Amino acid sequence: MTPATAAALRCPVCGGPLLLTGRSLRCAKAHSFDLAKEGYAYLLPMQKKHTADPGDGKAMVRARRAFLSAGHYAPLMQTLAELCTALPHAHIVDAGCGEGSYDKYLYDALNGPQLAAFDLSKEAVRLAAKLLPEAAFCAALNDYTARAADAGATVYYHFPPMNALAVANEDQLNAYAAHLQQVITAPLAGDPRACVMESGWFYDTNFHLNAAGRTVFTKQLIRDIKAMLGDTTATEIALPAMPEPAANTAAGSGSSTDAAYFTMAEDGSVTVNTAGRARRSLTVPAEINGRAVTRLCAETFRGCTMLEKVTIQSAVTALPDGLFADCPALHTIILTQPDPARLQVGQDLLDGAPAACRIQLPDGSYTAYCLQYSWSAYADRFCT
Repeated sequence: MTPATAAALRCPVCGGPLLLTGRSLRCAKAHSFDLAKEGYAYLLPMQKKHTADPGDGKAMVRARRAFLSAGHYAPLMQTLAELCTALPHAHIVDAGCGEGSYDKYLYDALNGPQLAAFDLSKEAVRLAAKLLPEAAFCAALNDYTARAADAGATVYYHFPPMNALAVANEDQLNAYAAHLQQVITAPLAGDPRACVMESGWFYDTNFHLNAAGRTVFTKQLIRDIKAMLGDTTATEIALPAMPEPAANTAAGSGSSTDAAYFTMAEDGSVTVNTAGRARRSLTVPAEINGRAVTRLCAETFRGCTMLEKVTIQSAVTALPDGLFADCPALHTIILTQPDPARLQVGQDLLDGAPAACRIQLPDGSYTAYCLQYSWSAYADRFCT
């Protein structure tokens, strides 16, 4: 949600204009509508609902997303984009946007038009907002860049530090950077791939650098800013060594009874093999062929459509985003690590996982996980 989008909306209670204030939409008569974490607002008043959950349900919406993602309606989307190209303005309103596939296509094809989308289904709007998070971001950034220019300042966009464990494909970063440069007015500073850093530079999440990591990234940031300003002088900052990861358990300790169902890559990450994908229950092994298992990747459980329960042993140091996105039957994730600070997690660990999936914590660790910054986002999924 951006201020420009909010200005085009009206209060569904009194009809007055809405103003974006923090994380809420408010009108002059104090009617307020909070924004969801994905950035959308649900404006259907309770008294106007004819059912408890209006619009298409979760199963219908996800089925439509899968169908459209397969490209069956791509010719229709292309024709629609061609028609929109002929418009004398770059403003689009989609009444009945569904899960957002058409809006995503138009946004990419038209290089970031002003887009407002509506739907009765809360689940549909939630998926649409997650499909187009950069739309609101780009509009807000362009507005800020213009205001800065009016004040005589120049804004540069620089990619943040990214944990390599949370980056599925570095090659896509260049493509995304090229797309971003088309839809924002601020020039990009630096190479986005240089912002992908090993997990040892991070503290407890994919977003918090440790002290050594901050020094490394600060030097990179200074060099990139100087390059944008045409300054070719050296940046004299001594770089520290990467901290050694905290030893969660002795190498190889724990159960390895399911080792035959996993394959370890040269970088130490593991994936479930063909035999494992037929299993309903799996335990990430402590070691494979004498090598300790500490790394998982986004593809670890890919294709595990029958998996119902998985146990993550305490030697594993991080759970990447989307780890369980391909596990529609999963209902229980068992963690054996009692200290949440030793198990990194991102914001989208359960993205695509069933809503009923629960995270089972070790005895006595419930409060620690609830209070830990990155894990607190999953407090409603915890059980003991």
